[in-house]
Amino acid sequence: MRGRSFRRAGASVAAIFLLGGCSAYMAASRQDYRGDPAVLQSGASRDKVEAKLGTPDQVTDAAEGKTEVVYKLDPNAVRRGTKAAEASLDVVADLMTFGLWELVATPVEMASKDKVTTFSVVYAPDNTVETVDASRDGVVTPLVAAKDKVIKSVDASK
Repeated sequence: MRGRSFRRAGASVAAIFLLGGCSAYMAASRQDYRGDPAVLQSGASRDKVEAKLGTPDQVTDAAEGKTEVVYKLDPNAVRRGTKAAEASLDVVADLMTFGLWELVATPVEMASKDKVTTFSVVYAPDNTVETVDASRDGVVTPLVAAKDKVIKSVDASK
């Protein structure tokens, strides 16, 4: 009878350690910070945009010598060092609380998961930003219209 209690306790501890670490994995697998999408302003040069945001995820030649590029960014993404610190904190907290930290950390990580926004940028033939559309969850929002200033600034807090 006593042996069963120890086996159950051992199985429970093993399950906690096997299931634990989910929040650490979620924190470590978030998208890296690629730059501030506020650089996407009417008339901004392609070189300036790529210097801030890096290589686009997709490039397509459009009509009239224009080029359309797509960036998939999480405006709330964090830098690599911050991700590593968060994941390390989760692992240490898991060990110190015998896995109970997951009851708090996993829902928090799920609530703050990547909110990837797709930015569709059209460059004029002179390689300056002409239009910008942002979409998240199927909703498209025009941010910059041709020959206009910014219609709506990029809000990284949403």
